[in-house]
Amino acid sequence: MSPSAAASDRPVSPTPALQPPNILLLVLDTQRADRLSCYGYGKATSPHLDAFAQDSTRFNHAIAPAQWTIPSHASMFTGSYPSEHQVLQSYSVLPESLPTLAERLQAGGYFTAGFCNNPLVGIINNGLRRGFYSFLNYSGLLTDRPNQAGSHPGWVGRYRQFFKRCLATVLSQVQDAFARSEWLLSLSLTPLMVPLWQTALSFKGNTAKSLGDAARLLVNRQIDRQTLDPQQPIFAFINLMGTHMPYHPPRRYVAQFAPHVLQDKTAQHYLRHFNSDVYGWLAPLAGALNPQQKATLDGMYDAEVAHQDEQLGQFFQTLKAGGVLDNTVVMICSDHGEHLGEKQFIGHSLSIYNELVQVPLIIRDPQGQLPPGSVVEETVSTRRLFHTALAAAGLATAAEQALSLVPVGRGTASTGAIDLEAIGLEAIGLEATSIGTNGVGINGVELEAANPEAQVASRDGAAAEGAVAVGAGSRSPATEIPAPLFDPVFSEAIPPQNVVNLLRKRQPQLIHDRACDQPRRAVWAGSHKLIETGNAATGIKTLELYDIHSDPTESLNLRDILPENVEVLQDCLLGFSSPYPESSPDGSAGTLGDRPSRAPGFDDPEVQQRLRDLGYLEE
Repeated sequence: MSPSAAASDRPVSPTPALQPPNILLLVLDTQRADRLSCYGYGKATSPHLDAFAQDSTRFNHAIAPAQWTIPSHASMFTGSYPSEHQVLQSYSVLPESLPTLAERLQAGGYFTAGFCNNPLVGIINNGLRRGFYSFLNYSGLLTDRPNQAGSHPGWVGRYRQFFKRCLATVLSQVQDAFARSEWLLSLSLTPLMVPLWQTALSFKGNTAKSLGDAARLLVNRQIDRQTLDPQQPIFAFINLMGTHMPYHPPRRYVAQFAPHVLQDKTAQHYLRHFNSDVYGWLAPLAGALNPQQKATLDGMYDAEVAHQDEQLGQFFQTLKAGGVLDNTVVMICSDHGEHLGEKQFIGHSLSIYNELVQVPLIIRDPQGQLPPGSVVEETVSTRRLFHTALAAAGLATAAEQALSLVPVGRGTASTGAIDLEAIGLEAIGLEATSIGTNGVGINGVELEAANPEAQVASRDGAAAEGAVAVGAGSRSPATEIPAPLFDPVFSEAIPPQNVVNLLRKRQPQLIHDRACDQPRRAVWAGSHKLIETGNAATGIKTLELYDIHSDPTESLNLRDILPENVEVLQDCLLGFSSPYPESSPDGSAGTLGDRPSRAPGFDDPEVQQRLRDLGYLEE
């Protein structure tokens, strides 16, 4: 193994004098980017998040790796796409061979805590809770799960904690069975059961309590009667479900965003039916919503966004008053968006359009390497939050650090030369040709250390998504290296099998008419997005090409207008989506070691030339 390849597996540590920052990953479950005023929405749904974004960096084109909760969280927690981690279904289990972000940070000395309102993350035994010292769940049969790290002095306290642990174990198994069993899932959708789990079982959790508990940990460094060492960094993961169906926002927000619902009995009847018809959240619509129905869903969704934003404002104020933000990397994103009738879809099960996979992403970097108030226009994947967190903690390998969304200098302060062992060029697909105190040659191109300008390829595609940086000193301001023009980002929408089975029983014609049982994959390059529905194995394949900059609603399919672009992007998608072993109901998966770390096809000289001819790659 060469020195540079070996170095790619070594963490690139922060300057020893600096204490590692706290890391906060805040997931706004089901939050559409285009419904936030800081992303250009015409209504003031998010004034508090807007104010926070002004002191942070906003990514205008962030893409979720998947269209629903479980695979998207698995990607954020492992840094891999769904076809690699294979957590594709409600019965899937994350392979032990893929360490989670919490496991990596815990091993690096972080106290890891989760505050989760989504039962698919907080209840199901799918491996997503691995690595957390403490994981509090606010939804399901037993909220506020017993803390894994707390101590309870006295025999009464110990007995209560023991009883709660035993009860939590039993109830967790019951709830896990509902998620994995098709029959139990069908039972949970009956009119008798829906009101029970929506209200009595706290389906959407408790936003205020989860934010309050997280703030107490970050500000007071206390959790469940335990006080942390003041020098120990904290990783806090928060999932909020405020914008998820069903819609029951406070009346004052309904009056602001959906006033007709307070006055029109027809709208009230439709909303009551919609909130109780859980099957309707999953199935495509038989026809378009009428204007009143669309206005009702839009207004109620906006009201939920505004209500959650108010609670976020209180949370941000608490962190600011406690001085926490001075040493905390804050990453705010969503796992997916939501269809509200667009293209005759509801919910987030079967589509890969922008309403589902283009999500908000806001990062506040206390070190200032992401300038406050800046906007990033490059298309990036939220799977890279894994790499970003590890890089901020000083625990990332060079290859992982190259995918961090926060530029981090990786040079040697003594000479000003670029340290190839620290960068690990071989691990990210580059060949070093010369090393010196004034610069380094990469693939025959000489870089000046004072002003490096190059295009750095990633290990899993033609180029790293977004810009990376090289500079002197591991925590000094970095010099940005522009990203290549061709910068592919991928997303995969594998239909949940339990949803497909329900559709097959109730509306089998929809399976055929809307390709509900077909995988959907998309690739973004430049301003174009190619969607492929189906594949050669299923014998069904349709293609859609959109210019997402000029046509963000994806209304004009350019497939027949730009056939060459379709062909070359399809080649990239074909290379990316080479089949991997599917997970089975017992949670087992194929051998990860046999999977390519880099999708085939990107290195084909013919493909590279075609990319140049179409303007995706510079000469």
